Amino acid sequence: MPLKKYIRLLGLSAFLLSATSLFAWGEEGHKIVAEIAKLHLDKETLAAVTEALEGDSFEDASIWMDEVRKESRYFHMVTWHYINLEKGEEYVKNKEENSVNELRRAVKQLNNRKKYSKKDTAKHIKIIFHLVGDLHQPLHNGYGSDRGGNNVKVEYNGNETNLHGLWDYEIISAKKITASECMKLKNTLSAEDIKAIEKLNVVEWFKQSRAFVDQAYEIGDGKITEAYVDKNAEVIKRQMLYGGMRLAAILKRLYKKGAEKTKEDND
Repeated sequence: MPLKKYIRLLGLSAFLLSATSLFAWGEEGHKIVAEIAKLHLDKETLAAVTEALEGDSFEDASIWMDEVRKESRYFHMVTWHYINLEKGEEYVKNKEENSVNELRRAVKQLNNRKKYSKKDTAKHIKIIFHLVGDLHQPLHNGYGSDRGGNNVKVEYNGNETNLHGLWDYEIISAKKITASECMKLKNTLSAEDIKAIEKLNVVEWFKQSRAFVDQAYEIGDGKITEAYVDKNAEVIKRQMLYGGMRLAAILKRLYKKGAEKTKEDND
């Protein structure tokens, strides 16, 4: 192996080992998004996607990208989990390897899945499962300068953590958030709301999630209050609900018989 490539891999390995909370929602949050998606699928689509996953459950599929992140053959996926914009910057279409572009690419690949092996098709589905979840965690649409809140130290319940980890799993655990709790929010949505939520527009999904970033940083002296947790638990439940609904919408447009070829509604 060339020396430069070896050094790069060593550096990337160290980065991955230290980035304990770089990946969104944590295992439980991703599984909640997958469970919500499953609840929104008809039997036909559920069976087709289950078969395409070749033995992996929806929950397994949702965390696959995190499980393989320390394997060198998947190091190229590191930047796929997030998209960074500094405060005040506006989104500009680009060709970077970020969550927005890679999610869109995976959907397009599945549109043309006859070109791929069953193994590669299953991989593309798992990428979609995970990146939809990542995109709906607001701090995965945050500031590169502090690594999406990973470098922002906070204290909650007497324990030191960081802002990103607080949103990934601390609040979910503290409030015992479940898929059922998230689904209760759907009762507040009108038919028009649901139609708008399920519209396939990845950039718009990013912008909606990004809109909660300023709220996430309302941490005062860094000691997290129960009022902060209560307020943002509602955001997290909403985002996981929307993520699950949108994941199901993608899967139905890809795998339901008679569905039109999946194309983003903003194209």
